[in-house]
Amino acid sequence: MSANGTSPAGEGGRWMLSADHVERLSAWITSGADRAQISPDQAADLLLEALTSLDAPAGLDALASEDFQRWITARAQA
Repeated sequence: MSANGTSPAGEGGRWMLSADHVERLSAWITSGADRAQISPDQAADLLLEALTSLDAPAGLDALASEDFQRWITARAQA
């Protein structure tokens, strides 16, 4: 959301992350990845898989994976 409470819109009226959102998420993912000793790309992939597949078996598998558990545990210890 922008400072005035509106969401940025992309092509076709789709909501898009603002540059601030991207910067904050990137920092959050990177710091957790460093603590979990995995690459930020792998952490981002794990998070995306878990968030976008929660209603499918793949999402549950992603949440239960050893890498995701290590990454999210490192995040919780921040």
